[in-house]
Order: sequence, then C-alpha cells, then structure tokens
Amino acid sequence: MIFLSFGVELPTYFKMKTPLPIPIIVLCLLIISSVLLVSGCHKKEPTKFVTQTTNIEHIISDLSTIEKIQLVTGLGYDSSPPGIMGFTRAIPRHKIPHLAFVDGPQGIRLDWSDSDASFALRPTAFPSATALASTWDNQLVKKVGMAMGLEGRILGVDIILGPGINLHRNPLGGRNFEYYSEDPILTGRLATVMVQGIQSQGVGATLKHFVANNSETNRGALNEVIDEKSLRELYLRGFEIAVKDGKPRAVMTAYHLVNGEHTSQSKRLITDILSDEWGFNGLVMTDWSSGDNPPQQISAGVSIIMPGSQNDRNKIRDAIESKDLVVSDLNNSVRRVLHAAMNPLDIEENVPFQDWNVSAHPKLARRVAAQGMVLLKNHRALMPLKPEESILALFGNGSYQTLIAGMGSGRVCAGYRVNILEGAVNAGFTLEKTLETLMRNHLPKINPHSQCMGPFYNPPLEDERAFTDDQINMIASQADAAILTVRRKPGEGEDLTEEHHFKLKEQELSTLERVSYAFRERKKPVIVLLNVPSPVETDSWIDQADFVLVTWLGGQEIGNAIFDVLVGVENPSGHLTATWPRNYNDLKTAQGFPGTITSDIAVPTFGGDNMTWPTVLEYAERNEIGYRDLLSSGTPSSFPFGYGLHYTDFSLKDLSIALVEDSVHLHVSVNNLGNVAGRDVVQIYVVNPLSDNLKYRELKGYRKTGKLEPGESQDLLIRIPLRELKVFDIDCGWYLPKGEYIIIAAKSAEEINIKRQIRINSGPSCKK
Repeated sequence: MIFLSFGVELPTYFKMKTPLPIPIIVLCLLIISSVLLVSGCHKKEPTKFVTQTTNIEHIISDLSTIEKIQLVTGLGYDSSPPGIMGFTRAIPRHKIPHLAFVDGPQGIRLDWSDSDASFALRPTAFPSATALASTWDNQLVKKVGMAMGLEGRILGVDIILGPGINLHRNPLGGRNFEYYSEDPILTGRLATVMVQGIQSQGVGATLKHFVANNSETNRGALNEVIDEKSLRELYLRGFEIAVKDGKPRAVMTAYHLVNGEHTSQSKRLITDILSDEWGFNGLVMTDWSSGDNPPQQISAGVSIIMPGSQNDRNKIRDAIESKDLVVSDLNNSVRRVLHAAMNPLDIEENVPFQDWNVSAHPKLARRVAAQGMVLLKNHRALMPLKPEESILALFGNGSYQTLIAGMGSGRVCAGYRVNILEGAVNAGFTLEKTLETLMRNHLPKINPHSQCMGPFYNPPLEDERAFTDDQINMIASQADAAILTVRRKPGEGEDLTEEHHFKLKEQELSTLERVSYAFRERKKPVIVLLNVPSPVETDSWIDQADFVLVTWLGGQEIGNAIFDVLVGVENPSGHLTATWPRNYNDLKTAQGFPGTITSDIAVPTFGGDNMTWPTVLEYAERNEIGYRDLLSSGTPSSFPFGYGLHYTDFSLKDLSIALVEDSVHLHVSVNNLGNVAGRDVVQIYVVNPLSDNLKYRELKGYRKTGKLEPGESQDLLIRIPLRELKVFDIDCGWYLPKGEYIIIAAKSAEEINIKRQIRINSGPSCKK
C-alpha cells in the first residue's frame, strides 16, 4: 500500500478490536492513502515545479498598493492552514501562488493527534542540530537535508524554516540544541550542505536567526553590544559561508537588537551586508512578531513580515501615504516575494510522485544519531557490552522517558520514539525487574514530553527518584551492568542555568555515587548516558563512571542508536562541536549572561502582546568564545572542542601543503591502528602571521574518513579557501595577512598531531 510505504501509523480509529473483512480494509486504505497523499498541509499541488516566465515588473506595475502590502505581510496565525507556521497571500488574477512555511531545524514540525488524519505523513524527528553537527560528516548532513526536503515536498511545503546556524557563545544558551557549533567555519560548512540537501528536493531552506541569536532571556528587548571585528569574524561568518556557497531560498532575522537596532529593522545588516556585500537575492523574513516598526522593516530590506497582521498592514499603508516609506522599497520587497512564489527551485532528481518513499528516513535518523554520539570515557576499554552482560539496570528518568528534542519551534512531533529502555530490549537485553518496577511507578504513565500539543507545550522534568542502599545493592546483585541517564531539557524562550543544567543535581550525584560503589564492588561496569543539549559539568563525578557517552537529543531513533554504540554495531565517531569547561565561570561569556536589565519599566514586545524588560548583553570577551577563550587564557577544559574517543585508535601522518589558486590544499593520511573498524575526524587549525602564537589557532578545515578496517589507511584532501583565512580590520575591511601560516593537523583543539608552515604573499596588505 502506498499509505504504508510512507511508514505512517494508522490513527487510533483504524485500529479496531474486531477485524474487518480484507476487501473492506484494502478499499479503505486505498481511499485514505489517495486523500492523504494529495492533501498535504494545504491545497497547493506540490508536484508542479515549472519555472514561471511571467514578467514580474509588469505584475508589480499592475498591483495596487493594498495588494503589494498584502504580499509582504503573512496572513497571520488564524488564516493559515493547519500545520503551517506561515502563509502568504495568493493573487489569482496574476496566477501568483501562496507560499507555505513550516518549522524545521530538526525535521518538519507539524502538530498532530490521533483524531487528525489531514497530513500525508508524520515527519521524521532527526537528531538535533548539535547531534547532527557532532558527526562532522558533510555527506551525512546533506542526506538529512535531502530527507527533510523530500518530506516537505510531499507535504506541499515551499520553505522550511531551518537550519539554525547561530554560534554556541555560551553553553547555557536556550536554543543551542538548534544550532551546530561554537565555531563559524564548521557551522558555515555544515549549513551549506544542509541547505543544498533540502533545496535539491525543490523545497527552500531558511538560514536563521540573523544574527547572533545567542540567548533567549528577554529576547524581544535584548540589546547585544558586539564589536565590529567579532561580529564579522565570528557571528556573521557562518552565515556568509552558507549564503555564498549554499544559496538558500530565505534568511530569517532574529528577535533581539544588535548595537541598539532590531535585526529586522537594520538596513546595515539586511541590505548593506547580506544583500549588497554577499549578493543574497532571496527572501528575508522576520521572526514571528519580532521588531516594533513594520515600515522600517520593509525599508531595511525585509521581504515578508511574519506572521503578519492587519495592524502591520495598516502601519505600512500609513507610512506609504505619509511618505515615511518610499514605494520603491515596498516594490523591492514585493519583487522578491514574486520571484520566490513564481520561480520554484529545480529538483536534482525528479522522481515521480507515486514513487516518493520516506520509509528509509527512520533508518537514516538512527544512523545519524549513532554517528553523532560522542564517547568521553571508556575506562580500561570495558565497552562495548559483552553478550554475557545481558541484564541491565536502568537508572535515571531519561532511561525510560528519553528526550529526543528541545521545546519550541525546533521540536518535531514524531510518529513514534524509541526510549533507551526500548532500545535495550530491541538489542536483546533484559531489564532488571525490581528497578524497572520502581521507575515505572515513579514516572507518569504517559510521557508528557511525547505529547504533540504545540511548540510551547513545555512540561517540567520530573524529579529523579531516590533509592535506598538496600535497593541499590539488591539491584546490583541481579544486574550485569548499570546504566544511569542524565537528561536536560532546553527550550525556546528561556535560557538554561548553571545550577539546574550545567551541574548535576544532588539526587543525581547521590545515586551515581552509590550505584558506582555497588556495581564496581562486584566488578560490573557503570555506564553514564548524557541525554543533554549542551555541555554539563563532569569533573566532580566522572571518576565514578566506567563509560560516558553523550547521546544529545538524538531524535526518534535515539534508543536504538544508543545500543548500536553500546554493543559495537557502531564504533563511536562523534566529536564535540563546543568546548566542555571544567567550571562554568572559567568562560569569559559567563560574565553578564544572559543580560543585565537596564530599566525597571517593562516594554511591549512581539506585536505588543507580551511585556519584557530592556536588557543589555555586552560581548566583552570579543572573539574569545569556546576553545578560543580557553586556549588564549591557558585554562584547561574537561573536554576540548573536537574531542571524541573511539573503540580503536587512529594516527595522522604525512601532512603536505600546497597553495593551489585560491585555496590551500592539504593532504594527510589517517591509519586505523586498532582491531576494530571505525571512522575518525581530521581537524585543521591555522595560526595566521598576525598571531604567530599557537594558542591563537582557529579551525579552518576538517574531513571525516570513511569506515577504515583494522590496519587500513585513507589519504584525505582538505581544501581551505583563502577567503576563510582573511581577517577583518575596522579600517581596511577583510584582507589576507601576508607571511608564514602555521598549519596544524589535530584530533581536537587541544591535541596537536602535526605542524607545518606555508608562506602566503598574495593579496593586498592592510596599511593604515
């Protein structure tokens, strides 16, 4: 059946206790599948991707001012079809179709229920952006983008609102799980292939949130004060790479202000930099209900104000009539909307509608989740689990109700989820029954975090259960190994805290200490799984664990993926994309985060519906965030940027460098020294002539190997564009320093393996 080929679960009312006659079942399924597959999210036919040749300038000249204003403002929440986050107006007399936008950093977000059969499929919940980035695998990330694009195409989506590509400036940022890394080069490269993957299916991608959306507290009135050099070299750089190389359909602005100006109202950011400097000619949309001046947004270069309201339209009309907004600026926005609506993207592989199949997407989600998990510790190489270690004691609420995504627009309502306990059973393990019973009685029968009730349904995490020593000893006598899961829940609209996120809680520490003692006394392994969106403190407790694996928020297949790693089906190959500090206050960004309230008078935000306090966040650390921070200060980390262990060992050798036209070409050989097949990541750091101190090294390139058998080698070519070696000067702009560059092949930001030098003399100097 086509209906079943999409992997869609039948709604509850089709799961009847009394079997229906087979012919009736077949007939029902055929009817339902036909209806669902053509319905999608809205009435637009998703299979027509023929470029329109109508003269856009002629249409603009024929549109009334009211029609133009309607085109550049969304229809609003109430007028959008179910499941659609944003919807634009169609103008039938000119054959201008609408555009449909859906959330999508971790997969397409559609809220469904058992009584709702209006969607053609339940989208796949892929691993979160941080988990995806931890694979360091461009081709794998592109495949996820292609899968998301195909699901969007089936659902009749025009533009997916993702990927999110802001930096992890601080580990407590509430939306870090939606973003890739603390490094702009890694972020830009991964965003590029994600955009290319999505758009290969004829569906647009959106880079967001432009720019520096690094904290959520009071976000509608938060003024981020950032110096120009740091803004350019860090926070804009990933966007620039993805815009130039990925050519996304759209860019979304952010809620906050940068240097006193709302990002959605900044002509400098939107027109001068994004459009004029970078050559971006796609849609620029506001984040939903952001900013406070719709005419100024249009004047700054915004194409569409979302979600749109009559109030927005009235303000733009009044500004046109008073000449505070010139018609040419409005026409520029209209022009971009028309181009997007009337010129759909090409499809790389035009598969007939009836052959579209997403049944492989959960398998891809499982593979990505496993390859993005990061092994922090494997004491005495105790893992993977041995077949005789068949009875597992699962401690921690997260073992039973595992988090697969954060809250907010970045979550995905999956058709199913595999919790850790289900992954254990699927892998052939038996659960220790005493503990399982205690935990099931402790937790709610229905996992509140699996309910699809809108993006801001955000139930709190339940407190961890306490155990007596007698209970733990009895469990330890029955089980062969202990697994303790630590989970943390992020969400849009609020930042995390040091006390409740970064540090383990008293009950977690107490349970781990006593479980560790009881199991190790019996020479049984203790495994800690970190079901977290971002770094947590580890130094105070890691000695009590034999094996520590960061599972992230790993999507709907997280439970199966974890056991793929634990039993050795997958050799861990993930590497950290952000630094894990020993102490939160070791980071310069800890000072002042998430902002300082500057007024005791609340101001309206989000279209005037909410109130918040004006807040300022000074980027006093300048460009010293993450590994740049700790390397420059000489402060040791718990686990550095780029860190990741395997069940085998790899060596790097034979690094050679050559300058080829506008790139530095590096060749390096990777050898698997162990007795288990696996993958490694080669990281290239560069010290430019202005620094000439190794502690100022920056990531400039990377490459993940294929699967290397024991003793096998692979020669890798890594290209670094000269443009990504440029530095920004307030007087000279971007330029390439002349002189000796130190090139470092490494396994992390703190583990240097090979050093070489190359002299670059091309390009103008910065003479002041």
